Amino acid sequence: MSQNLIFSVADIREAEKTLINKLPNRALMERAAFGLASFIAQLIRHSELTPNQTRVVAIIGKGNNGEDCLVAGEYLKQKGFEFIAINQGEDGENSKKIIATANVVLDGIVGLGSNSPIGKSAASLFSVVSKNAVVVAVDLPSGINPDTGEVFDENFVVKADYTVTFGALKTGLVTGKAKRFCGKLHFVDIGLMPYLKKFTPVALIPTEEQLTTLYPRRSAASHKYSKGVVAINAGSKKYPGAALLTLQGAIESGVGMITYQGDASESLIKKLPQVVYGESNKSKVTAAVLGPGQSSYAKNYLQFISGCKKLILDATAIGLLTLKPVQRLIEKEKIQVLITPHEKEAHDLCLALKIPFTQDRIQLAKSLAQVTGAICLLKGPGAIVAGADFETVLIDGAGNEALATAGSGDVLAGLIGGLAASPNTSLRQAAILALAILGAAGQLAKSFAPDPALDLVVQSIPVAISELVN
Repeated sequence: MSQNLIFSVADIREAEKTLINKLPNRALMERAAFGLASFIAQLIRHSELTPNQTRVVAIIGKGNNGEDCLVAGEYLKQKGFEFIAINQGEDGENSKKIIATANVVLDGIVGLGSNSPIGKSAASLFSVVSKNAVVVAVDLPSGINPDTGEVFDENFVVKADYTVTFGALKTGLVTGKAKRFCGKLHFVDIGLMPYLKKFTPVALIPTEEQLTTLYPRRSAASHKYSKGVVAINAGSKKYPGAALLTLQGAIESGVGMITYQGDASESLIKKLPQVVYGESNKSKVTAAVLGPGQSSYAKNYLQFISGCKKLILDATAIGLLTLKPVQRLIEKEKIQVLITPHEKEAHDLCLALKIPFTQDRIQLAKSLAQVTGAICLLKGPGAIVAGADFETVLIDGAGNEALATAGSGDVLAGLIGGLAASPNTSLRQAAILALAILGAAGQLAKSFAPDPALDLVVQSIPVAISELVN
């Protein structure tokens, strides 16, 4: 068992009950509190402050999270820290003055039981936190749904710089809107994992070791066809750049050959002369990408789809799965399909398929995969990869703000297509691998610029692949 596994709140609670019954009174709380105090001490150790210069203020509720903070406070006081606890309802001027002078503020309002926005009093207290202070959420930020990643009200939620989580990862920490309120995650092992073995994780985040094994290996005898051929139909008059970005994503994947079957401009051909433009030997094509940058269905979509072994549908082309002729063709030719909707596209697809839309991103991805028969890569913070036959849903742990820019989805689609073109790489593997590579490229680009342009991210893909493989 490892900390890349994600469990439901119900299963975590059940495991905690079992463990608590085997331990002395309050021992589990002591473990969590000691882990929290140790993290805060480590933070200050790497700052310009000393413990006796550090004021730690905990804004607490009535539950276990508040008690965790109080016990952690005792440990901190033994180390020379000043520790003050303030009840979330005490929003008077004196409380606000204390909070405004804090170096570290703990969110100990509510943990696994979080099911509503924080109250106005609590929001008022957090509003006076100094810009120089560090906000640490205890187990998870108050005001998020731990099972779905939903934020109940963005005006009444704690935005943390760090989240110290205990025992196991929760869905709300790694996907959905809640992810941007969590800050950096710090995991505290409280001995819970052995008691979670009997439960099935709701999802997992692939480790670097797992990702390394997924990347297609080449040999000295490799040639363009053994590395795979990807066909791409992307871009439009409205979004001509989408074709370029999708092709660039495919090029950087290391695929053997790329054919472009959309409307190619002279400038596109000059920029990317290594691409084969126009129809080519369809029997050689091992993967295909359709839809990036197209606001309506491509004119030749049935012809393009026919003969595909692996098909990636992006943007408007995702809606093709609702058409009977496409459904029949996919079934007849046993075409493997991956769809890449963002939240609005997922909502529109649910409407077209007449299935409920939900803010539970894992359930949403699983439902779309079940109904369409395709693998669903649900984009957004903590992208999700789900399939009807998957035992475990995969969640991307590498995505970052460098990818929050127009065109990154086009690059992703091309990168997936290029990776999937390798004969021994499944769509599932290509999807999670592409997410990890693009996320790593985003981090590399951020080392050169705080808000890197997309072309810098694209240029960083080969380095990201090299670091992953080596």
